[in-house]
Amino acid sequence: MATKTLLEQFLSRENFIRAYRRIAGKNASGGIDRVSVEDFARHLDRNIQKLQKQIIEGQYTPQPVKSVHIPKFNQENEWRELGLPAVADKIVQTALLQAVEPIAEKLFLDTNYGYRPGKGHYKAIRRVEHNLKNRHKTWIVHRDIDNFFDTLNHDLLLSRFSDLVKGEPILTELVALWCRMGLVEKNGRWRNVEAGVRQGHVISPFLANLYLHTLDEFVTEFDIGWVRYADDYLIQCSSKEDVVEVDENVIAFLKNNLSLSINNNPNPVSNLEGGFTFLGVYFCGEKRSIAAAKLDKIHRKIKWLSSDKRSQTPEAFMLRIDKMLQGLKRYYGFLNPVEQFSEIDKMVENEIVPFIANHIKKGQWPQKPPAGFLHCFQDGKPVLVYDLIEEFRAMAVDRGIFTLLHRGEKLTQEDDGALSSETRKKIARIVIGRLSSETYLSGSRMILEDVIREQALNIKKHVTGTSNYKPFLSRW
Repeated sequence: MATKTLLEQFLSRENFIRAYRRIAGKNASGGIDRVSVEDFARHLDRNIQKLQKQIIEGQYTPQPVKSVHIPKFNQENEWRELGLPAVADKIVQTALLQAVEPIAEKLFLDTNYGYRPGKGHYKAIRRVEHNLKNRHKTWIVHRDIDNFFDTLNHDLLLSRFSDLVKGEPILTELVALWCRMGLVEKNGRWRNVEAGVRQGHVISPFLANLYLHTLDEFVTEFDIGWVRYADDYLIQCSSKEDVVEVDENVIAFLKNNLSLSINNNPNPVSNLEGGFTFLGVYFCGEKRSIAAAKLDKIHRKIKWLSSDKRSQTPEAFMLRIDKMLQGLKRYYGFLNPVEQFSEIDKMVENEIVPFIANHIKKGQWPQKPPAGFLHCFQDGKPVLVYDLIEEFRAMAVDRGIFTLLHRGEKLTQEDDGALSSETRKKIARIVIGRLSSETYLSGSRMILEDVIREQALNIKKHVTGTSNYKPFLSRW
């Protein structure tokens, strides 16, 4: 049986169906044409066949990109522009990505960690640690490329992509169309683009990695540690002189070979003892923590989410806050930053309390929750929360304390009978660790934190009368 060409693999029904499912699974919003995923799905086969026919006949034209802006939450109060394509264009981009990504993955170097399958920020941080501890590359330069996504040279990018697909004209033309398609502003004004790829396009991170691949190759000429995550990179050397020299070479390569420049950083050179930040993590000696600048951004985001303008309903507000907190735990959980997570909890509490009080005053917040399964109604007390605590206390807390005792850890009390500060920290650390342990819920293997969240949602369904509640039973 003959092997399918790359174009045939891209245009296959199976590939487009898989692309549609990926877009549908993300609950992606529609673009300028206002066609939703659900709208597209009503005539799925017909819509896919139409796209395939248009592509083969050279009649495919993507919809103009919808321009939206989201806050960066930095000190300058800047906003990031996203270009949101139509659902049909997202599906075509995803189908192309699925076809070409396996080819590029054989090409990309293992120092490139952003937007790649099996990579990510955690592995990038581990690479930095390896360079520090095993290779003794403790002098660093941290840089990021200025306005990277918006300034990629189209001709250079299309040349790189054409080389990747061995000159396949239809695939290369698709990328050209997406690069050059203009944007429609909120006020309906059209804006042409002369360079760059739109943040918000499914295929943009892939194209960005392809564009910077020659940079990754260039730095292999030097005996350095190199870790790149999209347009953010770290140079690690054994001496200050070496890291300064390599920094100058990299800046020149970006300018002369890729038509890119770096953001201004008045103090790019540092070392492990002086401390540095990369991907939101602060390194200093043996200390690893959430960077102070990142904590400031988190605080600004919490205040933004809790503003009346953003949070139109109490439920929407709680969902936004929960989504943000879960994202932070996934990103920074490996650092086990107990005190900083407590600081973030306090930030949330300081914003939630007045928000809830304001909605209670307006009569928009339920003031009397029902009685719990284990606890009777207590005025002003969240009895359902107490029930949930009891349901998981043995697995999340008791087991952790027994583990500390088994290790012979010293657990002490203050004179007033309260646990000492050091003991509370030990218990907090092990409870956070327990929340990442695996267990089973309804036959599915899950981490305990996700089980607790799922059970909280099940309680909500029970209270609203949509299903019966089944308590979680763990094994000792």
